[in-house]
Amino acid sequence: MTKEDMLAAARQKLKETGKSPVQIGNESRIAVLLWVYYWGYSTASLLLALLGRTAGGYAQRLEKKGLLKATKTVSGKPKEIYTLTQLGLELAEKHAHTQVPYPEIDPYRVNQDLIRHNSLAQQETISALGDGFIVDYKTEKFLALCGNTKGVKQVDVCWELNGFVYGVEVELSGKWGRKLDQFVHSTMQALRHDDVFGYDSIIIMSDSVSILHRYKAAFRPGTKLNIWVKDKRNHWVVDHQIEIPEWVHNLLQFELIK
Repeated sequence: MTKEDMLAAARQKLKETGKSPVQIGNESRIAVLLWVYYWGYSTASLLLALLGRTAGGYAQRLEKKGLLKATKTVSGKPKEIYTLTQLGLELAEKHAHTQVPYPEIDPYRVNQDLIRHNSLAQQETISALGDGFIVDYKTEKFLALCGNTKGVKQVDVCWELNGFVYGVEVELSGKWGRKLDQFVHSTMQALRHDDVFGYDSIIIMSDSVSILHRYKAAFRPGTKLNIWVKDKRNHWVVDHQIEIPEWVHNLLQFELIK
């Protein structure tokens, strides 16, 4: 396809939307600012994927307009992350259906050790939205505003589709001992069962086959699970054991991130 053909196709697509280039530009800008607002930060490639674009430079253009700020990462992968400037924050808050705290106005408050983890959560959410698997999402920022029941796991992101609610957990490293037990127990408590409020399903995602196998084994029905409490000296001790019930396994999904 020639450059002229590509341009003609783009014009035809624009015509079919019934919107002017200005309208589409405004909608794209607000979509990006809200995405960064709710996630805290994002990357240039993720923002392009969000808009369904392939040509680069969009995040940089918003940076030049004073809406986004680029900050280099320590690892260099990605090269930089984008957060909102004060101007970008004001515009995002104007259009946000729910306002959330935004400490990332100081980009050095971003925990860079979690950039890859959070980027994968964003990547999978964009993919799920694009595939029509979900119609809405709620990030940790929003979920924290709703409060959290003691001992119940707060998921990395919540996905929604026609009243069905998924909790999504991105796990890039294995857990062992007490931490694994507590992860399994809090996940169980976060699932909807016998009309108890919770997630209809929890999806555990990882880019490692071996990590997924380990989590699957931990949730296998009949597996003994230690329940931990703190004693009078504030030390963790095993209080009792339970068996993983069948219904838990039926409400879990394990997905490999490719």
